[in-house]
Amino acid sequence: MIQAKISELKNSLSAYLRQVKSGESVLILDRDTPVARLVPIEPASVLTGQAESITEAEKKKLENEALNARE
Repeated sequence: MIQAKISELKNSLSAYLRQVKSGESVLILDRDTPVARLVPIEPASVLTGQAESITEAEKKKLENEALNARE
């Protein structure tokens, strides 16, 4: 997992987002204290319209499950 301080993340956000898109996770630090994690969203099909028949609540549940699986 990549680590980045907030100021570094702000200055190079596009580069970090490219890394996240490729599957990496970024631990965001505020003065060396972890405050957030930036992770890729999976499955992508849920967010790209291929799962249009599911409800918003079901989408949220799937998104949360995907995020928890990455931890």
